[in-house]
Amino acid sequence: MLTPLIETERLFLRRPNGADTRAALRFFGSRQAPMVSGGFGAGRARRYMTAFLSQWELRGFGLFAVVPQGSTDAIGIAGPWQPSGWPEPELAWQFWGAQDNIQSLAVESGLALRDFAQSALGWHNIVSYIRAEDRAAITLVRQMGAVIDPMAMIPQDSDCIAFRHPDHALRAQNRAA
Repeated sequence: MLTPLIETERLFLRRPNGADTRAALRFFGSRQAPMVSGGFGAGRARRYMTAFLSQWELRGFGLFAVVPQGSTDAIGIAGPWQPSGWPEPELAWQFWGAQDNIQSLAVESGLALRDFAQSALGWHNIVSYIRAEDRAAITLVRQMGAVIDPMAMIPQDSDCIAFRHPDHALRAQNRAA
């Protein structure tokens, strides 16, 4: 699969590059990182980013860099994510900035990338695994229409909550029937 470039009203969503990795490593060294990721040292942060980047080669999909239109700098990564051993396909994200409109940009990218996962990858059963303490991510996933799924399998050694995303293709089929 060729790497798609997705354009929304305010964003470009593209495959991450080296500059994005440097921005992510700066974030993982910040005070904000422990809330989002559980806290990383520099070595773990590099392994984490390597996993994000290599998933494109290994699976043919991965997280996209989220870039505001008119900029070349990513403000985060988001998209389809399913590392080895993950129980279900996930819509995941990490946002690195503190922009005033980061929540609305996160929702915009999340909705576009969920549509991509459903239409291009054929994913119709998508979860997002979120740490209970990450209130911003819980707000985001709820704004996207996802609901807590107490029956979802959780990644091993994880203390997260699973949110199930709506399947828009299934809804469209039901409306057509």
